[in-house]
Amino acid sequence: MPKKTKFDRMTKPQQRVAIAKDVIKQIHAGIIEASKGFYLKKVEHCGRPAPGEPCRACAVGALFVAKYNLSNGRWIKDTDSFNYSNWLYPYFSNKQTSNIEHAFEYTWFDEIPNHEDRMIMIMQNIIDHDGTFLPNVKYEMV
Repeated sequence: MPKKTKFDRMTKPQQRVAIAKDVIKQIHAGIIEASKGFYLKKVEHCGRPAPGEPCRACAVGALFVAKYNLSNGRWIKDTDSFNYSNWLYPYFSNKQTSNIEHAFEYTWFDEIPNHEDRMIMIMQNIIDHDGTFLPNVKYEMV
């Protein structure tokens, strides 16, 4: 049996917070570029430092990249062989992922037009509420 990682030993809420923090970290490092309209593009760059060639991801795609990297420490090569629900729904419910995606793609779009700012605010919302996304609690860029 494989040795449990630090991530594996966390509670589910702690894991969700760790995933959200990792998304923010990867955005700031230029590994993930927040993008609207698809889960992932430039998959070969997801999770690996590639200056100038970030992985383009929506909010749920970014959660997937962060969760995958936190639990495996490997790079994503081909998302066709992955089932997003197998990777995210043990941590984020269907309702949570739907709310996160809807906020990123639609409801928060008019108020926060910058994709990166919007994704960071969504992830910060998850962090601030102990791993639960609360779509009615909104943030402002200062």
